[in-house]
Amino acid sequence: MPSKAHFLPLALLLTCAHRPAATGVTVLDSAKVDAFDGERWVYRIHAVSSVGSVVLDALRPLPVLASDSLLLGIRLRDLDSTRQLFAVTVPLGTQTLYPMPADLWPFFEDVAVSPDGRFVAYVAWVDGHPLARIRPWPGLDPVLSGPPAAGCECDVDRNHARWVTPDSFEIWVDGATEAGSGMLVRGNAGRRTIHVDTLASPPLFH
Repeated sequence: MPSKAHFLPLALLLTCAHRPAATGVTVLDSAKVDAFDGERWVYRIHAVSSVGSVVLDALRPLPVLASDSLLLGIRLRDLDSTRQLFAVTVPLGTQTLYPMPADLWPFFEDVAVSPDGRFVAYVAWVDGHPLARIRPWPGLDPVLSGPPAAGCECDVDRNHARWVTPDSFEIWVDGATEAGSGMLVRGNAGRRTIHVDTLASPPLFH
């Protein structure tokens, strides 16, 4: 359970009836909390769309506005402080919660929801190997999977995922071979295409 001294409770804190000029997601504040897998930063974010806004707590990667009325992201589960996916209706604040993919590598940080809210990109752990994977939001069967990598003996998550467009993704899987190189998996989720390159180092993700 998270420490009460540091926990920033995940709740809808504010709704705004007016329509601010700028739309998007911005960080208002942050706090370090005790989670099941160690300390995590929780961010209080302000999401503004053309129909209103909400303020709530979320984890990185920051939530995405999939439409004027739908905000998608990741939060800490109240019961045991594990991560879970959420969908929030803007500006009402109605919240629906979903479990993370069952095959998610537990230490992978960059769980990325596509800008249109249709897919989730992440690094899975299957039969003792990491691999890139795309699932439709919020679950169901994978639509794309990269080849298994060798993985690495490391205590830092060096894997990444991002959406370049609503359909196109890039996932970096560290330790593609025993030599220590990595695997850049790129593709288009809508067209179900995938391309894999083995590289000495990843591109700049953040």
